[in-house]
Amino acid sequence: MFSELLGPFKIRNFRLFLLGHFISFVGTWIQNTALHWIIYNHHKSTSELGLFTFLTT
Repeated sequence: MFSELLGPFKIRNFRLFLLGHFISFVGTWIQNTALHWIIYNHHKSTSELGLFTFLTT
C-alpha cells in the first residue's frame, strides 16, 4: 500500500512538476509576507493591514 502512494514519485516529470509548484508556492508566500510588511511599516495601522488582507484574498 505504501509503495502505491510513492508510485508517482518514480516519474521524473511529476517530481519536476512538484518541485516547480513548491518553489512557486514559496515565492508567493514570500511576496505576500513582504507586501504585508511594507503596508504595515508604511501605515502603522493594523486596521488597514486587515483591510488589505481581506481585499486580496
